[in-house]
Amino acid sequence: VLYQEKSTVGYNDKNLILPAVASLRQWFQRQLNMKDLRNYRMNGNIVTWNRTSPTNGKSIGWNSPFFDQYEQPNKEDNKAFNGKLGATYNITSDLSASAEVRKSYLGSAYWDKTNAWGGVAVPAYEESLSMTNKDEVAGFLNYKKKINKFDVSGMAGFEKQFYDRTYMISNTVGGMSVANFYSISTSVGTPITTNRKFKAMSDALYATASVGYDDFLFLDGSIRKDWSSTADSQDNGVLTLGASGSFVFSNFIPKNNIFTFGKLRAGFAQAPQF
Repeated sequence: VLYQEKSTVGYNDKNLILPAVASLRQWFQRQLNMKDLRNYRMNGNIVTWNRTSPTNGKSIGWNSPFFDQYEQPNKEDNKAFNGKLGATYNITSDLSASAEVRKSYLGSAYWDKTNAWGGVAVPAYEESLSMTNKDEVAGFLNYKKKINKFDVSGMAGFEKQFYDRTYMISNTVGGMSVANFYSISTSVGTPITTNRKFKAMSDALYATASVGYDDFLFLDGSIRKDWSSTADSQDNGVLTLGASGSFVFSNFIPKNNIFTFGKLRAGFAQAPQF
């Protein structure tokens, strides 16, 4: 069982280049004193080096990099859980049966001060919430036996998976009515809210077999059939095959200190795609 809880401040999910970094690369005056730019508040107001006019202190074109860094500290909270419970029963010395139940969960909440009060752009704010659940049930038989120089093994099993995801995103429109208070309820216009819910279910049957001879020749094969609820209801099954063979030729080379192991291998495999 693994549980993780994480809170991040300053995360930017819309641009890999933070605004504070981007402002140093374009439309920025390199001769500016960076220490002066740190003091972007004066008499309770936001001030900037690139004023709109001598009488209008609002920034034009670009925010101070320190304004972007300290006034727009976006926040994200994540909670994740992964767990597995399984049991194995030995039917004979060569044959065993196993069953597993697995669960994973990821929940995230994001608060984005897209455009902070006092900046060059109209104040904007976004909130989002996401929850993802995946539950799995699996069972399989495992066989392994040595017959003279042959090593024989095989597995046959099934998997069943349930998946659902819910998320919501809300954005302010036309600015916010209360200065320095970031909430969807203060949107000047009607907020834009998007809700989505996804559900899916899949089933799978599979089998694998492996034969080895005298520790130098090996042959493996696999077959799998998958069904998905999101595929065409008239043709929602996909069959995939795989095979490989290998030859350990170093077993036929006299022992030496230079070349100790060598193997040739060839294989073919398919991946299910709906």
